[in-house]
Amino acid sequence: MLTVSEAQRREFLDFERNEFTEHRVYARLALAAKHPHNRAVLTHLADMEHAHALFWKRYTGEDVRPHAFAIFWYPFLAKLFGLTFAIKLLERSITYEETRYRALVAEFPDIAPILEDEETRENEIIEMLHDPFLINASSIVLGLNDALVELTGAMAGFTFALGRTDVIAAAGLITGLSASLSMAASEYLSTKSEESNRNPFAAAAFTGAAYLAVVLLFIAPYLFIANPYIALGILGIEAFIIIALFSFYRSIARGLSFVKQFLEMALISLSVALLTFLVAVAVRLWLGA
Repeated sequence: MLTVSEAQRREFLDFERNEFTEHRVYARLALAAKHPHNRAVLTHLADMEHAHALFWKRYTGEDVRPHAFAIFWYPFLAKLFGLTFAIKLLERSITYEETRYRALVAEFPDIAPILEDEETRENEIIEMLHDPFLINASSIVLGLNDALVELTGAMAGFTFALGRTDVIAAAGLITGLSASLSMAASEYLSTKSEESNRNPFAAAAFTGAAYLAVVLLFIAPYLFIANPYIALGILGIEAFIIIALFSFYRSIARGLSFVKQFLEMALISLSVALLTFLVAVAVRLWLGA
C-alpha cells in the first residue's frame, strides 16, 4: 500500500468504490447483452473500470463493496431505454469525479492515464455500441411529436365541441388508433425507401407504439373524470411530463440541450392545442350549439 494522508485515503476509497461499482454495472450489462459486439464493448469497459479500482486499492489497501442500488438500477434502465442512455447517465453521474481526478494529477502523476480513460477512451467506446433504441430514436421522436401535436389539439377541440367525457374518449381513441396505424405505415414505407441500416418493421413498430402510448395516456382522464375541462387540464399536465421525460432522454443519449428540446416541443404542442381549441369554439358558436 502506498502512503497517503488519512483524508486522501478516505477520498481514494470513494474513488475505488465508484470504479468498482462501474465495473460491476458493465459486467452485468455484458452478461445481459445479446449482440456480440455490445458484449465485447461492455466487457472491455468492465475490465477497464476493474483496473481503475485496483489502481486505487494500491493507495487504500482495502477491498470495497459496490453501490448495490446502482448495480440493479442501470441494467434496469438499459432494458427500458437502451444501453446508450443507461451508460451515458452513469457516466454523467461521475463527471464531478473527473474534476477531482484532474485536481490530483499534479501530486499523483500516475492518475493521468485513468483520467484519460474517463475523458476520452470510455466515451469513444460507448459510441461504438449497437443500440436499437438509439438507432430508432428518430422513429420514436416522430411518433411522440405527431401524437403530442395532433392529439393535444384534437382532444382540446373534442372537449369543447362534444362536451361529454365518454364521447370525447371514444372520439380520441378512434382518432388516435387510426393515426397511429397511419403513422406506422408511413414510417415503414419511408424507412424502406431510404438508404440506411434501419429495419423498416422496427421503425414502424417504434413509431406506432410511441403514438399509441400517448393516445392511451391522453384518453385516460376522460374515462375516470366527469368534468371534461378538468380532464383536459390533466391531459395538458401529461403532455408536459411526456415532453420533459423525452427531452431528458434525448439530452442524455444524444448529448443535446434539455432546455432547447423541451421548449421547442412544448411550444409547438401548446400552440397547436390552443389554435385547435379556438377553432372548435368558433365552429360551436357558428353552429349555435
